[in-house]
Amino acid sequence: MNLGGSRCCRWLWYAWRMADRGPEADMTVIQHEFYRSWRGPTPADEDVWSLVFDPKTRRLLVRHQWQAAGHSGFDDLDVTEFLHQTGSAQSALIDGLFRMLADV
Repeated sequence: MNLGGSRCCRWLWYAWRMADRGPEADMTVIQHEFYRSWRGPTPADEDVWSLVFDPKTRRLLVRHQWQAAGHSGFDDLDVTEFLHQTGSAQSALIDGLFRMLADV
């Protein structure tokens, strides 16, 4: 399920603008989900990928969260590391970024 598009563009613009405001800015991590897939075998077992911007460190990361029977967790990946992999989540992020540029 691709969740990109112009919402992603507004989200990135907001994240960078808030980071540029300096120390008085809200230092809350900003997260935007761009892809979700079913992991199985139960309906609640899924993978979620989000762009995460941390204004404190000014880093943009990809967070992969998973939920499966008996375990769950997350990994934070550098965007370039994430894009060197192949799969539907990478395609969804790339598609969302190109749609952003077309909307500008």
